[in-house]
Amino acid sequence: MSNRYFRVFSGLLTSEHRKRMGPALWTFLWLIDHITDETEETETGQRTGLVLYGNITEFNTIGVDLGLSKSTIKKQCETLAKEGYISMEVTPRGNRFYVNNSKKWNNPTGVRAENRTDRAENKTKCAENRTDGQLDRAENRTDRAENRTLRAKNGPSITNKDINKEILTTETTTTEFAGKNSSDFFLADGDEPDDADKLVNHYLGVVQKIMPKPEDYKTASSLLETIPLDKAIMLVDYAKGIATKRGKTKIFSFSYLAPIMLEAYQAYKAREAKNNVVKLVPKGEAVHAEDSPAYQLAQLLLDRIRQAQEDFAQPNMQDWAEVFVQMLKEGKKAESIQEAIMYARDVPFWMDKVISPHKVATHYNTLRQQIAKQAQSVQSPRHNTRKAPEPAWLTETPEKSSANQPVRQDSKKRIAELMAKRKRQREERSRQHGGY
Repeated sequence: MSNRYFRVFSGLLTSEHRKRMGPALWTFLWLIDHITDETEETETGQRTGLVLYGNITEFNTIGVDLGLSKSTIKKQCETLAKEGYISMEVTPRGNRFYVNNSKKWNNPTGVRAENRTDRAENKTKCAENRTDGQLDRAENRTDRAENRTLRAKNGPSITNKDINKEILTTETTTTEFAGKNSSDFFLADGDEPDDADKLVNHYLGVVQKIMPKPEDYKTASSLLETIPLDKAIMLVDYAKGIATKRGKTKIFSFSYLAPIMLEAYQAYKAREAKNNVVKLVPKGEAVHAEDSPAYQLAQLLLDRIRQAQEDFAQPNMQDWAEVFVQMLKEGKKAESIQEAIMYARDVPFWMDKVISPHKVATHYNTLRQQIAKQAQSVQSPRHNTRKAPEPAWLTETPEKSSANQPVRQDSKKRIAELMAKRKRQREERSRQHGGY
């Protein structure tokens, strides 16, 4: 990015230009800043600014300076071209940009002369650099030849894997570097390593590196603002394992592991914040008395399970009781938990699912809903209570029905005749169909 001032025409400061240009103003200013030459039309007198000597410029180059994505820069350049602020010459490798109606300089001719002078000086410097580079390469080739000769005389050279071993076995280095690690080389005499030094040193051991980068300490300090040192050290190992699973065999920077460590630590804190996290009681430590409600619920569950399976293994009753303590702390009543246990052990669907307090806690709400539904169905059973109307003579007393006695006798006689007739018809059909 340029560090000099440049002229911008004040006519841009209108509502019309603001509406037409919008956020593309920053891209437009970038193009104005990078104008290196202007051409003037003889008929109209308008000047066109040539961006970066007419060299091909990618959208990503502008985006890096402005902190915007390639697609955003492309969209803004298309807006500027559509509104007539710039012109673009599209090529397969990028674009050439021209700023229309450029007013960057008062004397474009003088500027072009200065630019030509600068380009000539740059070419001279490039030629000098090439000459110096050739001389350096020649010296390097000579040094490499001498080194090969020395290695042939003195034997194989010390590799990175042998550096620590060499430090420990050389008399001159053991007194100077004994007890130091890689991070100690960046500390002044008498200074103690801080948490960032310790974290970077552990990271170097995990990724099998010897010397850290300056950026590694910045990454470590940023991580330690959120993660404690002991957790961060453990998360370095975890993040290295995740990177290996993703196919990342070599880690070149601590910043690659930092996002994995932060994501894992946030997930850990989220799990820790949940109310239903059960803290297990160490074996042999009796915390819950046998007459406590939680322990009684644990014993009830164990008894009901052993009614169906006598050889059910003896669990840690303190762990079981701790689960019910957590449920009671959440506001659940002991009577309701007891009903859920009894229901789960009586219904075949739940018998093979609810065999521990954790399952009771997991399915508690579902069990309570089914218990309430069953109780409601018992209180209001659905039965078909509709009945056919009964004849009046069936309910009449003999005193009141004496006048209708002959009619009732005739009805009984007629019903008997009809029943006998129906019986004869069934027997006749049975004979006709072979006894069926």
